[in-house]
Amino acid sequence: MEAEMQELKRENCDMKQYVLALQGEVYGARLAAKYLDKELAGRYPITSHIQHLNKHSCQSMFRIGGQRSKA
Repeated sequence: MEAEMQELKRENCDMKQYVLALQGEVYGARLAAKYLDKELAGRYPITSHIQHLNKHSCQSMFRIGGQRSKA
């Protein structure tokens, strides 16, 4: 009976440590996702603007019929 109680206490302690480790991983993942969202949100308008400029500058370089403009 005493040995069984000791075994359960050890398992309980192990499980508490495991839960703490998982909570730390979840906290870290949430923190990383938060900052990744902010980073992507900050870069998206710049990326979108560059793509817009690139699209229009490439179109203005060529005339209809495949001849380059003198611009």
